[in-house]
Amino acid sequence: MPEATLIELATDGRTKELVAALEAGATVEATSEEGSYKTALVFAAEHGNLAAVKALLGKHANHAAGQGVGPTAFILAVLNEHLEVANALLKAGVSVDQVGKGGASPLIYAAVAGKTDAVEYLLSKGANANHTNSIGSTAAIAAAKFGHWDTLASLIKGGADPSVVDNVDGSCMAYALQKAAPEATIKLLAAKGAGVAGSVRGKSLKELAYHSGTDALLKVAGETPLEVAAAATEEKKPEHVAETEGAAAAARACCGGMWC
Repeated sequence: MPEATLIELATDGRTKELVAALEAGATVEATSEEGSYKTALVFAAEHGNLAAVKALLGKHANHAAGQGVGPTAFILAVLNEHLEVANALLKAGVSVDQVGKGGASPLIYAAVAGKTDAVEYLLSKGANANHTNSIGSTAAIAAAKFGHWDTLASLIKGGADPSVVDNVDGSCMAYALQKAAPEATIKLLAAKGAGVAGSVRGKSLKELAYHSGTDALLKVAGETPLEVAAAATEEKKPEHVAETEGAAAAARACCGGMWC
């Protein structure tokens, strides 16, 4: 049987063999394949093998491997809820805001995955709630984009600014409308500064709420669907006419193409 590689030992948590391999001169920064950044430390952290992580750190393993390229050892430890491993990496000098691919922080990775416990852990360790990635997106925007409303609420509680609009017009409120978020989420966003002003691809958020049948934002804005329809320009007026509460007619259109 061929001798196990350092990465296999780290992945399996075979710490005694791993230590022996290190003492015998195994390359601590060896990767899983040519061109990969994934070292034994990355695999040990991903699989929650604390003893292996400590042994590798003791041999000065590079805990920044993968930074700016993909999920680092710290990011993988957090995503897999191996918090003792994450703590060991922080103690070794890893930044709680260490970035992975596209400038995404651990908090953004956790928000995308809807890992509310991980989000709260990172915030408790001082993570920047408003860190932006390469397109100006935040963890709060990521949580809203993927419909993780509990995660979004935790982020806002931890200081995330829900009024941020990224470089591709993404915002918490826009995604909340697109994903038909609960009324409580819409109210929370508005109360914390997301507001009802602004537009996405030429349509105001109030129009988006009206066209998508989301009444919560209109209630927050203090306007009725009829008032929003009446305020629309000639080009944006809905095509279908319907009776509404004593008004002669009100327009209401489908949302076809709104999010194309």
